[in-house]
Amino acid sequence: EASTLRMGRMIGQLLDFSRIRSDILHLELQNGDLGVIGENVVNELRQTHPDRTIKLLAEGSLVGQFDSDRLGQVFSNLIGNALQHGTEGAPVEVRIDGRDDRQLRILVRNEGEVPDALLPRIFEPFKGANSRSQGLGLGLYIVEQFAKSHGGEAMARNNHGHAEFEV
Repeated sequence: EASTLRMGRMIGQLLDFSRIRSDILHLELQNGDLGVIGENVVNELRQTHPDRTIKLLAEGSLVGQFDSDRLGQVFSNLIGNALQHGTEGAPVEVRIDGRDDRQLRILVRNEGEVPDALLPRIFEPFKGANSRSQGLGLGLYIVEQFAKSHGGEAMARNNHGHAEFEV
């Protein structure tokens, strides 16, 4: 079952990669609540990773117009990476910030750092795959492209022993 789910994710990522590269990515913009999307993804990942702690904090107004499926994938990719690459046993923190009327922000933080040499290229396709990876190295590339398609950006940084990804 786990292999089937992993293969399904890889096929989905390859299709998204192809759509992005072909410039045919289509967004289904609708009114939604980013807090609900984040909570749903966190609950799914808690079920598939019952031994891990995922903390969710939501602040401000999280309603807006966006493609809920694409932003759900952003959450899933970022949190999945944090679970896979962060320090085992350490919690993963997810913050959704809607305190600024002009933008919604997502921050995913885990213990452990991204190698400094990888940070400048981390959102490039196929750069994230390594020996601990179970994917193709497209997840963060897709995160960045979905953020851009919504008028935002994706950032990665190390912060005092923690990796932080912000969209």
